[in-house]
Amino acid sequence: MVLAEAVSLVREAAETMFAGQTDATVVKLVELAAELRSVTAVVEAGAVVEADARDLGKTRLHYGSTGDWVTHVGGLRKGEGKRIVRRAHALTGPLAATRAAMAAGRVSPEQADVIVRSIDQLPSGPAVRQRGEAVLVEHAGDFDATDLARTGRH
Repeated sequence: MVLAEAVSLVREAAETMFAGQTDATVVKLVELAAELRSVTAVVEAGAVVEADARDLGKTRLHYGSTGDWVTHVGGLRKGEGKRIVRRAHALTGPLAATRAAMAAGRVSPEQADVIVRSIDQLPSGPAVRQRGEAVLVEHAGDFDATDLARTGRH
């Protein structure tokens, strides 16, 4: 499985002696780690949606819901799994542009959550929602999740 190999490689990188790295290397490592978080969240979204569609959290793993299982497996705070499931459905459904931007490392999982919430608050017309998503994805390169949320409210 490709993802298992990736985890192994990232574990090797975790053993890096950061004190011996140049400033440029340290900056690049932080940037790459942020990009990896985004890409990993896209992979997680696809798997979570499929697990939810199969109802694996309840039927095979004996949790109350997919969200409860995701919370447990990730060691997350209560309710975080539900948020991840919601984001996963949005990314694998109507928010394809956000998913693509995350896969490219341009939108963080936190920014994606902001986009999901903001689009949910728009009128239900697909043209309005697509335009809103495009604007927020575009601004994600300039704003952190807090500032992007302000933009989303406008």
